Amino acid sequence: MNLCKRVRRHGQKIPALGKSWIGGRTGRLLTRAVLLVMTMLTVTGCATRIWNQPIGKLDPSDAYVFRTRLPVNADDTFIVLAFSGGGTRSAAFAYGILEKLRDTKIVIGGQQRRLLDEVDVITSAGKQGTLIT
Repeated sequence: MNLCKRVRRHGQKIPALGKSWIGGRTGRLLTRAVLLVMTMLTVTGCATRIWNQPIGKLDPSDAYVFRTRLPVNADDTFIVLAFSGGGTRSAAFAYGILEKLRDTKIVIGGQQRRLLDEVDVITSAGKQGTLIT
C-alpha cells in the first residue's frame, strides 16, 4: 500500500502539483498578479538605457598610461611582480609573497624602506588580481 492511498483513506486531500496552496479564485488571482508584476519588471528593466556623457577635451598628462602612473621610487631599482593562476592556492601564494615583501627591509639612498614600497608594477592573470589590487 503506497503512501498516497493511505493518506486518502484518512480523509485528507493531497494538493496536486502545480496548484497553489491558496485554493480557489484567490489563489488563481494571486498567481496571476505575481506573474504580471514579474513580467512588468522584466520588460521595464530592458526598456531603459543609460546614455554616456560625451568625452570632452583630454589632457595627455591625465591619460592612464604606464609612463604617467609609475610610483615615485628609487631610480636604481625597478621591481615588477607578475602573478598567474586563478585558484585559491595561487591567490594564497600571491598574498604570501606580498606579506613577505612587506616584512623585508632594504636600504636605498641611506633610508630603510620596505621592499613592497619599491614595487613599481603588479600584473596578474586570473581571479587573484582582485586580491592584489
